[in-house]
Amino acid sequence: MKSSIIYFSISALALMASVVIVVCKKIPQEELHLLVTKGVAPMSLLRKSGPVRARGSDPETVLLAEAPMEVRTDEELQKVLSQLPVLKEIPWHPSEIADLYSNHQARPCRLLNPGVSTDAGFVGLEETAPAVGTSVSRFNTAFLIGLAIDAKGRAKLPFSTKSTIENYLDEHMLAIQPEICRRADGQVFLTGQVRAMFFSKKSPSVSLAPEPMIQESISNLRVLGVLPGARPAPEPFGQVSLDESDLSLPRTLVMAFSYLRDRPLETSITLTAQPEYELIFLHLLPKSDMSGTPSLAVFATANGCTGFQELNLAAQDRRRTPAVQANIRFDKFKLFNQYPSDPIVTGLSNQIRSDLTVQEVQSRLAGRNGTPAVSLQQLLEELHDKPIVAGTTTFRK
Repeated sequence: MKSSIIYFSISALALMASVVIVVCKKIPQEELHLLVTKGVAPMSLLRKSGPVRARGSDPETVLLAEAPMEVRTDEELQKVLSQLPVLKEIPWHPSEIADLYSNHQARPCRLLNPGVSTDAGFVGLEETAPAVGTSVSRFNTAFLIGLAIDAKGRAKLPFSTKSTIENYLDEHMLAIQPEICRRADGQVFLTGQVRAMFFSKKSPSVSLAPEPMIQESISNLRVLGVLPGARPAPEPFGQVSLDESDLSLPRTLVMAFSYLRDRPLETSITLTAQPEYELIFLHLLPKSDMSGTPSLAVFATANGCTGFQELNLAAQDRRRTPAVQANIRFDKFKLFNQYPSDPIVTGLSNQIRSDLTVQEVQSRLAGRNGTPAVSLQQLLEELHDKPIVAGTTTFRK
């Protein structure tokens, strides 16, 4: 009996070994390493086996091709915009941000399904004008985010997977892509939909499935709402009349990002991970109307919502340099202490065009120090029009 069990065990092991040999020949080494250490499904096999489908989707949902644009009627557009929260005030304080962030109306940034062929570059809407009574939209890359292991956190990485983890983070980026819509009369605005595309620097036009720790970070990026925007002309066009009483076309989208950041305790010099929030403002500039490519400016707070910066989008490159680089460390590891989890941000490096404090922004909005009060949209455009003071600012604490 024992000899039979031993025989079948050896046969099973031999069969498994032969399968491994065959499969390993088809999987690139870097993907094989991820498969063994992290259980990540190799994209090389997924592509060879046919169309890539989203988890839980029906067989008809094929993700190898993506429609370049979406066309909406005025009725559909009105329904989409009516669901967008309009912010009467900007939540500068962490408790105010936390309240809006946890509100059921806050929209999490959604992850683009893997295997979608799309352009991760900074492209705009086609110049073809939509038909009267409709609008066209597409997702445009606003800015890129990169991740890197903090110098001190590198020493905590497991020896066996250290190089794999570092290479994985170094070779991939996130593209944050808001949906931009153009109406038949040429007006351009934001719909409030934002997605994140995870991709390899080697193949930036194809979306990939990120690790669970990165998926969790993407879900921490949420749309809080829009600022009151420009309204369309009162005269009707097409089949539906969109006038001042029933529709606002938002040009400034307010987002928030929640993360854990190393901060010193008040009673000690010891660093500890504490919740933190930052705001992100996506603003369509006036010159976007009637042009082929929408012009988007991106502003973000930093250092616990105390700094205020405009990101230098021209300095980023999808194969090398992101606009935002986050340095992280891992204090927890899973799967026999080999798989990192719960990233903690130890520093942020932003490619910037301009830099000031949130206190200065609040002063301008309130009209203090002898300056006239302005709206945030006016201030954003004023800051964007100033001479560029390009550089890299790093916040650490």
